[in-house]
Amino acid sequence: MLYALLQRRGLFHFAEGKVQTWPGMCQVTAEGKMDLGETDTDTLRREVWEELGEDFFKEISSFLPPEHVLFKDEEVTTYGLVVNPQFIRYITLESQSGGLIPIQDENLIKLLSAHGDLSYRDYMPNHSHPIAFHEAFLAVEEGFRIWGDHQFNPKFVYPWDETLIRSQK
Repeated sequence: MLYALLQRRGLFHFAEGKVQTWPGMCQVTAEGKMDLGETDTDTLRREVWEELGEDFFKEISSFLPPEHVLFKDEEVTTYGLVVNPQFIRYITLESQSGGLIPIQDENLIKLLSAHGDLSYRDYMPNHSHPIAFHEAFLAVEEGFRIWGDHQFNPKFVYPWDETLIRSQK
């Protein structure tokens, strides 16, 4: 069985001391902006370390950067990696996380996409119909397209999103 693993945004951003923007929305498991002077690989590695923890990073660092790009536009590149579910035990989420949401291919229809001019108030995230940022939704859809036909033992697709990456290596 193949799962996509998304991260739900929490209600409060403890590091910044304020209410989280878009609370409850699902995003890729690690995302962030490039720091000045970073390469896309540098950013990816830093964000995975920061958002999923040192232990998880150590276990999967040899796989970074992943070979598969699941979504790309002029501002966002989302990478995908398939790993054995045993690696999930190494994840340490940040305090502002709202938890991880596993999505199965057959349940993709329950994952709603936030896009267009609709505001957050048009969506009320809940557990039966989680709502993902549009790029995350497209990345999950592409991940299932790439890997969904394979007969895996249970595995997880970890989509990672790096904003402001303008070139693909």
